[in-house]
Amino acid sequence: MMKKLYILLACLWAITAQAQNFGTPAMRKLQMAEFAIANLYVDKVDEDKLVEEAIVKMLAQLDPHSTYSDAEEVKKMNEPLQGNFEGIGVQFQMIEDTLLVVQPVSNGPSEKVAFLPVTVL
Repeated sequence: MMKKLYILLACLWAITAQAQNFGTPAMRKLQMAEFAIANLYVDKVDEDKLVEEAIVKMLAQLDPHSTYSDAEEVKKMNEPLQGNFEGIGVQFQMIEDTLLVVQPVSNGPSEKVAFLPVTVL
């Protein structure tokens, strides 16, 4: 029993010593909790999952727009944005509900086919 107490006290000392090197008191407290769970909890825990869920719960306390996306979710969100974006290559101006082409963009598709802007008299 005494041996277990010494081990526990040594672990708590190590946790405290490690946590003093990192940020604010709140951040140290969070780091100490994670360290204690990972090293002292009776069963094996998935640290990555535990941290991910903690981040989600913390952000949920802020507002409905603050959310956390893991690496897989970010990859899925970015997939539609990857690739080539193309257009006709013109500068335009909107006048009320009418789009007027001001000029073709240099070396753009519209210039290559000799697209000319509309001349307004």
